[in-house]
Amino acid sequence: MQLPCAISAANEAGAAAMLAASINYPVRGAVTWKSIVGTNVASDALSNVASAGVKGGALIVLGEDYGEGASIIQERSHAIAMKSQIWLLDPRPNLTSIVDMVEKGFQLSEASNTPVMLELRIRACHVHGSFECKDNRAPKFSRKNHLKQPVFNFGVIPLPPSIYAQEKHKVEARLPAAVKFVREQHLNELFEGANREVGIVLQGGLYNTVIRALQEVGLADAFGVSPIPLYVLNVTYPLVPEELTRFCSSKRAVLVVEEGQPAFIEEAINAMLRRADMNDTFIIGKEVLPVAGEYTGEAVLQGIAQFLQLSVQTTLHIGRHETPRPLQEKAT
Repeated sequence: MQLPCAISAANEAGAAAMLAASINYPVRGAVTWKSIVGTNVASDALSNVASAGVKGGALIVLGEDYGEGASIIQERSHAIAMKSQIWLLDPRPNLTSIVDMVEKGFQLSEASNTPVMLELRIRACHVHGSFECKDNRAPKFSRKNHLKQPVFNFGVIPLPPSIYAQEKHKVEARLPAAVKFVREQHLNELFEGANREVGIVLQGGLYNTVIRALQEVGLADAFGVSPIPLYVLNVTYPLVPEELTRFCSSKRAVLVVEEGQPAFIEEAINAMLRRADMNDTFIIGKEVLPVAGEYTGEAVLQGIAQFLQLSVQTTLHIGRHETPRPLQEKAT
């Protein structure tokens, strides 16, 4: 069978309910709306799709209406993604990264049998440039090429007793499959820097803001090359413990740039490091960055400057130049 190219739904709940086609059939589906209010309206249908799991890729494209330009309640989609076990993509704001994450989002959904959210922040509208399109491909199933043997599976109905097995399958099978796909496909990006004492972990959507702040303090050039190592989370949920512990290993301090509250990512990283017995790495986040609200250029600039002051004494390299900067131990 073939889904229409694009249709309008009465509301977000109706749109999300149509993703249920991907539960039983290997067909891809995508919906889009403004979050967080739109996601709240769709939450019942999304919970059903996430509980049962999908065969075809299911992608939810969210306009993350959070920050100074927002028109609605200041909340994040991250909590709903965690609550329903829906994987959350936050692509680095350039056109190629966004387009690639759409393709990878469908593949991640199919590899883990789980719907995927892809959030586009308000300031993504500031991005300009170009990207290379791929050739269109004919659908595997269509009105001319029907699915020969439709299968009815009672186990995908989101009602007792099936829901108990579905919850277990989320944690024991789908989550490890998602982490494996993210790791093997290198969806998160590592930008190496000459400095080995400190680093920054950031949400993908905040990459441009962080680079601009580093430029302002003389720690990045016009092309975004910085001596500060950056671990860019294009996938903010689930996290990949092996990548995070490897990035934080041997560093005295790591800044976590996570916009909004609660500090889900910062707290998760702290827990991962403690489990790995990495107690020598300080994780700094909301101590120097705003607890709530949008991370504007000014807010991130002030936070990074304060982070460097609280970190270790080191020498930072920019290109061929060396700039000694006095840094102090983290305050206790």
